[in-house]
Amino acid sequence: MAKLTQQQEKFAQLVAHGMSQTKAYKEAYNTGKMKPNTIWVKASQLANDGKVTVRISEIQEAIFDSVKWSQARSYAEKVEFLDKVKGTIEKDGRVSQGTANAFVSVVTELDKMLDSDLKRKAKADADLAEQKVKTFSDDSKDVTVNIRIPGEEPNDKD
Repeated sequence: MAKLTQQQEKFAQLVAHGMSQTKAYKEAYNTGKMKPNTIWVKASQLANDGKVTVRISEIQEAIFDSVKWSQARSYAEKVEFLDKVKGTIEKDGRVSQGTANAFVSVVTELDKMLDSDLKRKAKADADLAEQKVKTFSDDSKDVTVNIRIPGEEPNDKD
């Protein structure tokens, strides 16, 4: 990892955690005498600096990994709940309306979580690939990266 200044690290941390580039720049740097447009330009330039871009990506990957752990735990608890409900249904030979509703609700949540997880993973992979291209490409060449995220319509602007 390339060494960043304290301000660059703070900017990277804030952006990786979801703050806009402009707000992150204002938090990390002394912008009291700067015009809004200057702040916007400087924030954009900093976000496109190769070292900062890579650091943002590293932080986002760490966040994603911690979210995956939490999701895995949530998945496990939901699956355990479903197993208990199935056991109750098999034991009693019948199902109450409340049990049926809970069962369907948890299955629906699991479906949403899995779909969301796939999209988030694809987006993180796409962001990482784009950042790596920016970092390692020659500035004199135009590079186009087309990424397809599952469940979203292709963007045919080009």
